[in-house]
Amino acid sequence: MNLLTDKMKELNIAYILLDTVKTFSAYKFYLKNGFEELNDDVGLKKKVI
Repeated sequence: MNLLTDKMKELNIAYILLDTVKTFSAYKFYLKNGFEELNDDVGLKKKVI
C-alpha cells in the first residue's frame, strides 16, 4: 500500500476511489489503511433478467 501511495504522490494523483462490500475482509483492511467511507456516495443496481 505504501508503494502505491508513494507512486501516486510522484504522479500527482490525489485520491484513490475503490469499491468493496462491508462483509468482505477487504473492507476492514482498507479502513485500517486510512480509507474512509463516502457518506454521500451511493451504489445502485437494477436486475433486468
